[in-house]
Amino acid sequence: MNLVEILALFAAMAALAEVVGSFFLILRYLAGAYLIWFGISLMRSKASLELADSGRSASKLSASFFSGLFLTLGDVKAIFFYAIFFRSAKIEVSGGPLYSQ
Repeated sequence: MNLVEILALFAAMAALAEVVGSFFLILRYLAGAYLIWFGISLMRSKASLELADSGRSASKLSASFFSGLFLTLGDVKAIFFYAIFFRSAKIEVSGGPLYSQ
């Protein structure tokens, strides 16, 4: 990204904040109230923890690995992170050298 694109992005974000700023303020207070309620309900609840069998087999470990892998690959935020990461690295796939900007 060059400086012009970054300045345009900041201008667009400022305009968006002006238009929907009060909505985000209300949303932030509602989210804070929810977190306070959730914390109080966790403190008032009785803890019940059942320990699972600690003898893990290789099949359970591979199943856990692949379920975590597919969960991460399906996460939209992770997809955007890796897309931005690889975009900024400018990896050349035509057999040439790898370089970064």
